[in-house]
Amino acid sequence: MVPHRALEGTAKPTVFSTIFPSSGDADLTPHFLKNITHAFCYMHEIVDSAISVPHTLRSAEQMANRGSKLWQSKNNQWDYSEEEVYSRATTALNPQIPSRYWA
Repeated sequence: MVPHRALEGTAKPTVFSTIFPSSGDADLTPHFLKNITHAFCYMHEIVDSAISVPHTLRSAEQMANRGSKLWQSKNNQWDYSEEEVYSRATTALNPQIPSRYWA
């Protein structure tokens, strides 16, 4: 899907993978998911034109980057390897939700 317009150069398409729930959910058709994903690309706070990914993914990325930087500034004493830091941050920041949606 290419919801955005390239201002310079070429627009790179964004590839989405859809994970469907059980077949009993008739409301979530591929057409509906495509339309709602396209609509989410127009809901960015700063610009009124489309962005390349839905605003929820962009916001999640920005919050994850901010959380990572806050975590690093709080724990400025790095006595851990990169893998240990990732493991500790994942454990501390992991939500306790029984099911997750990965986009």
